Amino acid sequence: GTKELLPSAKKIMAKTTTVRHGKLQYLHKTNEYPDERMNGRVVWSSGKPKKSFALPVFFLYPINLATGIPQGFVLTARAGTSIEPWISMKGYDSVEGLVKLKKKLEILRPGTVEYKKHSEKQFNYIKQWQKQAKENDKANMPVPALEIPPRVHLTQQHRYPTCLYNGCIAPLAPMAIKGFFWYQGESNVGDKEYQKKLVAFTNAIRKDFRSPEANFFIVEPCPYKGYGTNNAKLAELWEQQQAFADSDGKSYVAVTGDIGDVNDWHPGGRSKEYIATRLSNLALKYLYGKKEIKADFPRCEKFVPKGGKLVLTFKYAEKFHSSDGKAIRHFEVAGSDGKYYPAKVEISGNKIILSSDKVANPLNARYCWSNVAVPNLLNEANLPPISFRTLKK
Repeated sequence: GTKELLPSAKKIMAKTTTVRHGKLQYLHKTNEYPDERMNGRVVWSSGKPKKSFALPVFFLYPINLATGIPQGFVLTARAGTSIEPWISMKGYDSVEGLVKLKKKLEILRPGTVEYKKHSEKQFNYIKQWQKQAKENDKANMPVPALEIPPRVHLTQQHRYPTCLYNGCIAPLAPMAIKGFFWYQGESNVGDKEYQKKLVAFTNAIRKDFRSPEANFFIVEPCPYKGYGTNNAKLAELWEQQQAFADSDGKSYVAVTGDIGDVNDWHPGGRSKEYIATRLSNLALKYLYGKKEIKADFPRCEKFVPKGGKLVLTFKYAEKFHSSDGKAIRHFEVAGSDGKYYPAKVEISGNKIILSSDKVANPLNARYCWSNVAVPNLLNEANLPPISFRTLKK
């Protein structure tokens, strides 16, 4: 496996480093509109990392140790949330489509029919309060507190478009930030518009933080049986993440399929260190210019039918091997009828040769195209290939 080849947590924790953690008074505050106030302050703490496997610890400490450049991070998070509440109004306005979400936002957009309709509800509430307050005051009774109902109910704001961005991210802008890492997607498995939402999400942050060149490092959700065992909705999300990164040009995806647990949608224990190491290597290579680091995940760049087999050529790989000594799994091939069958796998340097007794002339292939596919194919840097399909339906 990959564990013994990665730096151990104990070794990192023993080093003298300069990494600061900005601790906010809140991790997941919501708001209906961008909150420009910093409710509380960022208190910077530093020192050796605690006995924690939090991703930021292992993401930034290796960067600091390799470059000598002080690092700092501010963490904001809310468990189980989808991407929609983390996208700002500006983000939604920056992309075409997403019509249903933009319709929901009309209640928060001044001038729209929905906004005015809800304003009338609030005005009527104030009138009723004023009437009751006067009656109470005349009777020498306590005047009730004026609590105007929000446009979006407080218990729903963490699910409502823009509300987490407004409360968690907007108050930090325009803090000087070099990059962001985004570990989310589980709640959007099956979402066919996720790539467009990533565009909206990153557009808004780059604009508000006045950092058009800011890099984003995206973590793939791990394989998980809870998404279903007879479909590939997770693989389709991975595909959208990678397509976004490719088109964006300043974003990178960390593959996680080989270090997850199909029984738990979050990797536990040391697995978080492995994810963070992959993220830090990407950052070292592309933010800090350490081109010698093998941080890129192998990806299929060419496939050629040849003699009843399908020959796949990968970049970011010199040679492959099996991580567990077993036959390479999760490759499938299809002929002209488009039906996929498990493939036999031969390794030849950076090439993978596929064949199947059930497919006389393979024309297309797919790899790890399943919610529960845990790969055992690694390159010389112990990185797994990116999930892919040669024919996108």
